[in-house]
Amino acid sequence: MEAVIRPGRWGRNWIALGLALVLVVSLGVACARPAKEAKPEKTMVIAMDVGDASSMDPAVAFETASIFTAHQCYDNLVTFEGSDLSKPVPELAESWEVSPDGLVWTFKLKKGLKFPSGEPVNAAAVAYSFDRVIALDDQPAWLLTQTGMEVGSTKALDEYTVQITLKEKFNPDAFLAVLTYPVASIVDPKVCKAHEKEGDWGKNFLAGASAGNGPYVLEKWEPEVQVVLKANPNYWKGKVPISTVIIKHVPESTAQKMLLEKGDAQIAMDLRPEQIKDLEGKAGFQIIRGLGDGINYLGMNLAYQPFKDNRVRDAVRWAIDYEGLVKHVLQDNAIVLQTFIPKGYKGYNPDTPYHRDVEKARQLLNEAGYPNGFKVELLCSSGVAGGGVYWRDIAAKLKDDLAKVGITMEIKEMTSAALLEIYRAQKHQMVLMGWGPDYPDPDALAKPFANHRMKQLAWRNSYYNDELADKVDKAAAAFASEERLKLYQELTDYVLHNGPYAILYQPRVSIAMRDSVLNYQYNSLWTTELAALDLK
Repeated sequence: MEAVIRPGRWGRNWIALGLALVLVVSLGVACARPAKEAKPEKTMVIAMDVGDASSMDPAVAFETASIFTAHQCYDNLVTFEGSDLSKPVPELAESWEVSPDGLVWTFKLKKGLKFPSGEPVNAAAVAYSFDRVIALDDQPAWLLTQTGMEVGSTKALDEYTVQITLKEKFNPDAFLAVLTYPVASIVDPKVCKAHEKEGDWGKNFLAGASAGNGPYVLEKWEPEVQVVLKANPNYWKGKVPISTVIIKHVPESTAQKMLLEKGDAQIAMDLRPEQIKDLEGKAGFQIIRGLGDGINYLGMNLAYQPFKDNRVRDAVRWAIDYEGLVKHVLQDNAIVLQTFIPKGYKGYNPDTPYHRDVEKARQLLNEAGYPNGFKVELLCSSGVAGGGVYWRDIAAKLKDDLAKVGITMEIKEMTSAALLEIYRAQKHQMVLMGWGPDYPDPDALAKPFANHRMKQLAWRNSYYNDELADKVDKAAAAFASEERLKLYQELTDYVLHNGPYAILYQPRVSIAMRDSVLNYQYNSLWTTELAALDLK
């Protein structure tokens, strides 16, 4: 993980507070009871593309902007601290234990915590929250149900003890990692029930509101315009330094940069590599860099005749100039990655055997019965890819690479929403896409890339392999670390040479901000911990 580590979240504030107290005491001696002035509230503006948000309800949120927002408004039983994704730490839970067979988890909760409504954060709220997610069965619900959870699996043993019983064994590290994701946020049952309509568990209300006990409360969400967060005045970890955060929807990176340069925004999240370089070293700005955990890949649908033959898929893999793509198109804002577990995760496989070999690719096509190549349509989003460049620029590079071995690619550019509709219906021939893991565990990558039964990436590309899917399930249930890592090595090796993908790269993340922003820590899961930030 290459995240930049900043000073601790409260250090400078306590120093400032100490100086302020000394000053107040001094003034008190000299001026005799001066009028008390309210400390000015701080507002931060973030320029960001939040156009993908569809709901801020943590039981529904499954897009980048929704996840970013929900994380600021809700707490979980466990979380990750700072940039470290190697080990979950307690949040609402004080401690936990798991039975020897791995099926029964018992969590002891911190006592005395309350939601903004005044209701207690207790075991009943945890049970309600998890049952709610599973009953709603929206997009992210599978994260809980894959562990063997169902409605009624979570029970309040007493006010501050909650027990979760799984139906099947699930690796303990992976289970705790799942509980850090926003879908496992703890919601206020009283608020949800007060706004419930026709048995929706308050889903429509929470699409544009919040009911957590996190550091911020969602005051307003105007789709395609802005998200406004207000500090939770009773946050149990202490009042956060910035009282209002406005996340402006600014899809164009040029407009984001302009707002940042004028001082109308303090952070710009989506600048292109050349824009980052332009700001780097300039007075008044700082650049935070980290390695993202996304994977960008070329998908080949086996329902399209040429791709049924792995020699053709292998020819595509040998035709691509990976180093040139990263160096010239992405301007080194990425690293070459060819296996499905990214660097920084357990089970990361650094093998990168493929490089551009035109003769080898032509030979494979000839052996597969395509000596003159073939035509293929590539679906490509009109948006920006991981690494900060447009998808169309990556597609153009791939088109040029494949043309050298006789494959004629027709690029079809469209919105991400339109692309996903076709991709999810398995109606594509080739697709250029990215994937971000939902929790920091190799299981979150193995399931979509290698288990067609999950109906995600392997399924969308018509790649059905029961033996491989069984091995993914076996790795998910394995308790012994050595055995588990061996299984992921075998899985990544197999998919690398036989899967329906040419995995291209792992993007770096570069975030530009004014130098007035303090305490920024990059986290590859939710990008930014707003509660840690302060302004000079």
